[in-house]
Amino acid sequence: MSGTVDGLLVIPADVPLVWPEDVDALVAESDGSPRVVLCPARDGCGTNGALRCPGDVMPLTFGNNSFHPHHDLALRLGIPCSVVERPRLGLDLDRPEDVAAYLEEARSGETYRYLTSIGVRKRVSRLELTVRALPDQRTYNGLIST
Repeated sequence: MSGTVDGLLVIPADVPLVWPEDVDALVAESDGSPRVVLCPARDGCGTNGALRCPGDVMPLTFGNNSFHPHHDLALRLGIPCSVVERPRLGLDLDRPEDVAAYLEEARSGETYRYLTSIGVRKRVSRLELTVRALPDQRTYNGLIST
């Protein structure tokens, strides 16, 4: 297969609260010209949504702290870059406190039903106490490139 697509939206699988309005907000920033639209994670470090127009306008590299490298790369390449913050799209399930926030906000859906059926709320509470006692885990440099 050769050629490219007009636009390509990537939303990581650990972003469970995305709604059609969130996708619409990202797409609304695209005008058909080369552009990148990014949605940061709530912590401002990760990338929870990336729309590239055209689809191969720049590579993406996901992992901890990917938002600023994505934004900086677009600027270095001279590609217009918009940032759209969406509270639901900003929530990813990276840490126990993220899962706790999700359980408070979701209240329904398959992910919510599954997590509550396995008693994850109690486990998250115990993990949050343990994680607070550990060094900052954000220094992990595991990357997944697309």
